[in-house]
Amino acid sequence: MNQTIDPQQLAVRYSPPELALVYTRAGESLVHQIPLSAEDLDEEAASVVQSLRQRHPGYLDNIRSEQLIRLVEMVQLHQDSQARAPLDYPQAGRFDSSEDEVGQIDFMAIEKDLDYQPEEDY
Repeated sequence: MNQTIDPQQLAVRYSPPELALVYTRAGESLVHQIPLSAEDLDEEAASVVQSLRQRHPGYLDNIRSEQLIRLVEMVQLHQDSQARAPLDYPQAGRFDSSEDEVGQIDFMAIEKDLDYQPEEDY
């Protein structure tokens, strides 16, 4: 990725399970989708976050691991509860591409105030 991204929000979608990062780059607001696989839902949340950072380089660099772990755990907990007692939750619409305009986002939980981690802490 050539240009620096500025994270604005993180969102969670339960079905299909994924995270989304709302960010700005070169003055444009975009959304980067981060799907969570069935394997991700069975792994320890900290391991999932480490894997997501490798699979989506540059997008999650300035977001604290604790915040990402909390969001992954939210999805995992929801999936566990769905397996035990299925409920009929409305599903948000699916994006057509991995980066869309912000106005199209419709997620169940949104982290509006991101916890930033300076690059020198890596």
